[in-house]
Amino acid sequence: MQHPIVNLVEKLSGSEKRYIHLFLKTFTEKENINLQDFAAIEKYAVNKNKPLKTRGNISRLYHKILDILAEYHQENLNNNNIDYINLNRAKLLFFKGFNSDAQKLVDKILASPSGNNHLIKVEAIELRLIHAVNSGEINYLASQFENDKLHLKNISEEYTNLINYEILWAASKYETSSGYFFDNKSNFSEKQYQDYMTSESNAISPMAKILFNKLKGFESIKKHNPTEALTFSERAVEIFHQNPGLILSSTVEYLKSLRNYAITLNFNKKPEIAYDYLNYIEKRIEKSILNKNINVKIENYVLFVMIRMDLMINGQHLFDLSPEFESFEKSYQEMRDLLPQDESIASSYHFVIYYLQSETPRKALKFINYILKSPSTTRKDLHRLAMIAELLVHFKIGNIDLLESKLNSYKKFLSKNLPVFGFETEIAPFFIKIINEPENNNHFLQFNKTVDSVLTAEKKEIYKHYIPFHYFKK
Repeated sequence: MQHPIVNLVEKLSGSEKRYIHLFLKTFTEKENINLQDFAAIEKYAVNKNKPLKTRGNISRLYHKILDILAEYHQENLNNNNIDYINLNRAKLLFFKGFNSDAQKLVDKILASPSGNNHLIKVEAIELRLIHAVNSGEINYLASQFENDKLHLKNISEEYTNLINYEILWAASKYETSSGYFFDNKSNFSEKQYQDYMTSESNAISPMAKILFNKLKGFESIKKHNPTEALTFSERAVEIFHQNPGLILSSTVEYLKSLRNYAITLNFNKKPEIAYDYLNYIEKRIEKSILNKNINVKIENYVLFVMIRMDLMINGQHLFDLSPEFESFEKSYQEMRDLLPQDESIASSYHFVIYYLQSETPRKALKFINYILKSPSTTRKDLHRLAMIAELLVHFKIGNIDLLESKLNSYKKFLSKNLPVFGFETEIAPFFIKIINEPENNNHFLQFNKTVDSVLTAEKKEIYKHYIPFHYFKK
């Protein structure tokens, strides 16, 4: 079993490695054994044919690298949280004997908005209590102690309430049936679950109320009730706007709530309203907030690029905004290496549809190839649609020999894999017809009708505008 440091180094990005090299070169001893060992581990992580040889203590180096990475990723961690910063300042002030100034910072932490930084608040109370006990501050124990105990009780109740909603939200994303929550492995009985989800008033903090509405919206989507889902997603956004401090402290969750709202507007067949809303809200958010760390940058891209493209595809007349798609592609190229694979594949497929619609199939092929090189288990639906789009592109540009070869490969693939869409078994016969009778437009008309009826029967109408055949033009 290899040392954890090897696993860690294998996962480091190029920029992280450069930062570690620079740090070790600048802030370690003259001989720099740490830097030499790190370089040796880098080589070993790439090629394990030879045993790893290091000169120093590898466990100490492992913890040193963790500290360096914490410094590098401080914006993604809690290090820039103002309450966290004030807590460390208070520790220093107590240590140096500036008790009054330290107490003011603790009070400031405890006065921050409800629902924020529960564990930091608990640590702030503990800090004040330990200092009072160690320094014999009888006045605190006689006057402030009972208030802090009450404060601690309220924080505990609020935090426990929030954790319960977080558990329910996490479970809902993996649930396959309602029984998931109520089997023997679950901490929630059906009655407890219903107690939490009966009313928003059961949620104590603003963030718990946001999670309540996200859960209710998710349930509504599963029940195919987009109207109800829209109500809950709109309420979650409203709570954020009523608590602007949460937008700063939970920016990723805020952007995800905006995303849910735009998606539910789309489900309610209002893509134009959603598109206009995103234009409006983007102007209201400070640019510095949207660029404060990598996670926020990714959510910023998903909301204001991916979801916009999605809305443009669903609101067909919005396709006229071709300059916007050009700017979207530029943003995509800048973000592609940072995006999770699901989002990268979804973005690529948006460009496939755009270029099919705009009669530039060769440009679509570039994005199709990227999707097909990705594992077929990632976004299986889009992988399958990309395979279909590839067949259509080769027909469109006249690569009939290659099309026939790809069609045979597709039939072999389908014989070994279950179809994602019911119409997939009709694709091979359809292409044989259009290869033999390319001028007969009725083949396309009839096949599109078949596709639409299958999507309706399978309750997959949301895919209607993503089916490549809809963008074929004579």
